[in-house]
Amino acid sequence: MATDAVLSLWTNLAKLPLFVLFKDIRNVFRKDELGLEIAQIAVPAALALAADPVASLIDTAFIGHIGPVELAAVGVSIAVFNQVSKIAIFPLVSVTTSFVAEEDTTGRLSSELQENETIEDVFAVNKEMEELLPKAANIILDPIFIFIFRLDVRGAAIAHVISQYLISLILLWALIKHVDLLPPSIKDLQFSRFLKNGFMLLMRVIAATFCVTLAASLAARHGSTPMAAFQVCLQIWLATSLLADGLAVAGQAILASAFAKNDYNKAKATASRVLQDRNWNGTLELSQGLTSSSICSSP
Repeated sequence: MATDAVLSLWTNLAKLPLFVLFKDIRNVFRKDELGLEIAQIAVPAALALAADPVASLIDTAFIGHIGPVELAAVGVSIAVFNQVSKIAIFPLVSVTTSFVAEEDTTGRLSSELQENETIEDVFAVNKEMEELLPKAANIILDPIFIFIFRLDVRGAAIAHVISQYLISLILLWALIKHVDLLPPSIKDLQFSRFLKNGFMLLMRVIAATFCVTLAASLAARHGSTPMAAFQVCLQIWLATSLLADGLAVAGQAILASAFAKNDYNKAKATASRVLQDRNWNGTLELSQGLTSSSICSSP
């Protein structure tokens, strides 16, 4: 009787939505087929998403040698820039990833001769030197414009803009080789589909970025030195926390592919694995944030 009651309780608990956080939790770090598939997408995606925070962190390091007032001013500018760029870019990238994975899987199911080129080729671009070149350019140009040309903050801005345009041109050149960028007609852009699937994600991004911008404004009220310390901590946190966004991109791509194949078991396993990885990543982010805060707040 007791055994049957326990089994019945466990069966009922397994039906709860929150149980997905504990499903096969012993496999969270296992290097099986699913784990490797998530890593192959999440790692290059996280590196690509971390390009802006890494570039901003480089700017922060060089501007910090100029003075706390300049660093505080740049901190406010970067906070506003990050909010605008994330609102405009992140929902579009996330929704597009799901659409591309779904369409790619559907095409491969209808023709066994097709290979999964679109997603793998796009992420392969990020794995190679194309992703390192703009960062290297930012590192080289920052001291040249800031110290040699004596442009100070303006020099950092110029170096950052040049590096961002460089990576944009490289990625555009790589995409042109694999993807038709111009649709046959305006209807093929499917704006309504983007708005329908991306509206809630857009609200989430606005809420998250608004909190960061609000924190930056509150830090700025305390003076240039606290704002400079906040800027250092923020850039370190942004650079390390984007692993979660890489996991999100991997989950979206694999889930879209699994649903297109009607492979619901893989969809459940992917959701569980990504959420479990995200929980571990969140723990690391919390410890890193507390450490950075204690360092920046120390006299």
